[in-house]
Amino acid sequence: MPGTFHAENADHSLLAKFMKSVGKTNESRETHDYLNMLIQKPWGIEYRVYVDDFFDVWHLIIKPLQSTSMHCHPRKATLLYCLDGTGVTTLANGENVQLHAGKTIYLRRGVFHSTSSGANGLQLIEVENPRDKFDLLRASDTYGRATQNYEPEGEWAQNLPPMVEEHNYFIRYRDINKKYFFSVSGRDVQCRSSRQGPTLLEVSVDFKQHLLGDILVRGRPCKARVPPSDLRWLKIEGAPEAAATADARPAATVST
Repeated sequence: MPGTFHAENADHSLLAKFMKSVGKTNESRETHDYLNMLIQKPWGIEYRVYVDDFFDVWHLIIKPLQSTSMHCHPRKATLLYCLDGTGVTTLANGENVQLHAGKTIYLRRGVFHSTSSGANGLQLIEVENPRDKFDLLRASDTYGRATQNYEPEGEWAQNLPPMVEEHNYFIRYRDINKKYFFSVSGRDVQCRSSRQGPTLLEVSVDFKQHLLGDILVRGRPCKARVPPSDLRWLKIEGAPEAAATADARPAATVST
């Protein structure tokens, strides 16, 4: 169905060819704490905004007319949500998926993909289940990183808010440019006061959803297996001044 992509023959062929290049797994908060810092990429930057024992959420800022590697995650599913800008996600079979603000795509385990930005750049939210930043296989790359593992170091950035430890999770309450805000609500959580900006995306970060093996977006048409009130949710909001234009943005929906 539209919006969800499964590994196909083209992905299987690449996996068989490059499987030995998959990075080491078992990411550890203690030994890999640099993942809470700013990660420089040849195409831009990325940094973590939420993490717990099961889910990992990142903010990607891709510079104009740049692209990520053609890569996949053999062990985890990935949801990409476009915050701003335009671009294209290209799959191993040659299919191109157009990206614009509000667009969401769901990539199941082993789906190779490369994302390119348009003339004004591209900002994405990346949700991963289960958490493992080293579950990465790069088949090709414009910047010469094919078969290389995930970046081994991060850097401190003065304007990047710190990760805050809360109830069994860590969260960064706003983005690096004070344009987006992050909060958690639902089961066993008291949500911080809302910024009263437009809600752009709500995604379940509950272990119950992890056990079901997929990524759930609130409002997505699906057969409910767990009542929404029994789940923990990560909410992404725009700045309050953006509320006036929120009605023009499509709701985030994904098919399974």
